[in-house]
Amino acid sequence: MRKLGIALVGCGAISRVHLEIIKKNESAEIICLVENDNEKVKELLKEYNLEVISDYRQILNREDIDIVHITTPHYNHYEIALEFIKHKKNLLIEKPLTLSVLEAEKLVEETENNGVHSAIVYQNRLNKTSSYLKKLLEEKKYGEILGIKGILAWDRRGEYYTGSEWKGTIEKEGGGVLINQAIHTLDLMLWFGGEINSLSGSIHKHRLTNEIEVEDTVEAYMIFENGARGVFYATNNYSYDSSVELEVHCENGVLNIKNNKLKLFLDGEEEILEEEEFIRNDVNKKCYGNSHETLINNFYRSILNKTKDYIDIKEGIKALEIIEEIYNKEAVT
Repeated sequence: MRKLGIALVGCGAISRVHLEIIKKNESAEIICLVENDNEKVKELLKEYNLEVISDYRQILNREDIDIVHITTPHYNHYEIALEFIKHKKNLLIEKPLTLSVLEAEKLVEETENNGVHSAIVYQNRLNKTSSYLKKLLEEKKYGEILGIKGILAWDRRGEYYTGSEWKGTIEKEGGGVLINQAIHTLDLMLWFGGEINSLSGSIHKHRLTNEIEVEDTVEAYMIFENGARGVFYATNNYSYDSSVELEVHCENGVLNIKNNKLKLFLDGEEEILEEEEFIRNDVNKKCYGNSHETLINNFYRSILNKTKDYIDIKEGIKALEIIEEIYNKEAVT
């Protein structure tokens, strides 16, 4: 049986994670890389002997390509994804799906119209701790949800932004910590808690006030449809990269994810319910987590078996709606 032909569009930092996973998958082979930055290409070609294309339009009609990974900067996700969908290619798109809800809805519509599969890379849903917490909540093991807390506190200084022409700009990054780093935390809060009835939030810039256009801090308060309350805080203006924390307060206990452990707090006692060790290697970063491989392999298996065991791009719209509402209401202060 012919292997799935894979093209990877965009050769930034996360592309190496994708390439290593594709290389290990026996059902797929990398056909080509698409990148117009010669320096990025030079670095990758030291490790991978692959065809390099400078313009994605050159591969739109290639029959040997079944799946396209989009790992480009935020601002061109929509344009590139739309063209590949119209040419009947299956897509795996890194977050954020697009820079606006309107663009995201258009991609969903075109995916359905063209009969292809499009997935969003929300890999943290597949972490052992996250998926087990989701199972406990669905079973109502500890009763109804009363509240959810999500916190991300990382350190991103000037060199993080100056190393890239698009980061720190409203036009190309689409925003700051909210749409970039914290979108995963926000997605998990929505995945655990469900639809939201009301939202208030604010965005701020405390560091690099003259160097970047976007926010480095955001806080939000939300009320879910089931009446549960949600508190969300994210900042890039921290002294170090602390562990993301997600906590769900249920009627009969508190479930907490932090430092790759899922703990139950009940009657003054704590118990570790699930734990996973971060897998360190040359390309993986702690902020990526372990689950890119599971997500990519699930997507490939779905394409081969004609199933839908992946995170559909429709799921990418939910966090974008919250992000867009906060941005539209608030100016950076």
